Amino acid sequence: MLLQYIRPENFGLDLSIQYVAIVVIGGLASIWGPVLGALFIGLVPVVAIWLADYLPFIAKPGQHGGISVSGFGLVVYGILIVVFLLFRRGGLISFFRMPARAAASTSTTPSTATTTQSRTEISPPTTENQQSTPEKEGPTP
Repeated sequence: MLLQYIRPENFGLDLSIQYVAIVVIGGLASIWGPVLGALFIGLVPVVAIWLADYLPFIAKPGQHGGISVSGFGLVVYGILIVVFLLFRRGGLISFFRMPARAAASTSTTPSTATTTQSRTEISPPTTENQQSTPEKEGPTP
């Protein structure tokens, strides 16, 4: 019989940052956002290993003398979390939803747009002197 349990040591800061990055970078608006984020986060170490040949500050796996691939991944995750929170709050999934919204907004006809604009007329602001007050009649005897 196997006894299985979860130890807190298995869930360190590295894994927590990856989970947050998956949700923020992928997008929280749908089920497909975190799936897309997980695929994207899964590719970061692969790209980091490939970049280790070209960038001297990334150490190849098994070598010393630079930032490790996992350390480089954490730096990239942090930068991407900040960038997506500042500039693209919908995550990567929002890039796929934009064409559908743009197509829906261009499908409106110009005639409906002009009738909507003509219905919303704005009256000029009035000053206290222009407000109507009940006029008083002359003195009563």
